[in-house]
Amino acid sequence: MLSGADPYQVHVNHHASSIENSSFGPWLHKHKYTSSAFPLSAMEDGGFKNEAHPRYSVKLAAVVEAWEEYDELSTESGTPKQRLSMWLRLNAARLGLAGEDGIPMETVIEELAKVANWVTKGGAPKRGLEKPDP
Repeated sequence: MLSGADPYQVHVNHHASSIENSSFGPWLHKHKYTSSAFPLSAMEDGGFKNEAHPRYSVKLAAVVEAWEEYDELSTESGTPKQRLSMWLRLNAARLGLAGEDGIPMETVIEELAKVANWVTKGGAPKRGLEKPDP
């Protein structure tokens, strides 16, 4: 920088600037921008979701996906744990949570639903207190 130059008045020649695709894709992903023009390689896409990662866990990937896919605006009945269990059951074959016979592994699904469940107090879901009519 030149002596006496204002550090806040930096001129960038955008036409002469460049960035490598290999660094731009991960930057976009990190800042929550998605684009098929700059896809991440399989190893850059979160280790726990990458089946080729040496520490990949079917159960971890399944429980995180169930938690991410939970639709809070849905009118579907049931507690969060019940709805998570149902989602895991419906996606069991794709997530690797089904046996060789294609039947979902119920014990595993129930345990994973417990892990993803944020409503940890037992009992029936609480309803708002209704005020009596005047």
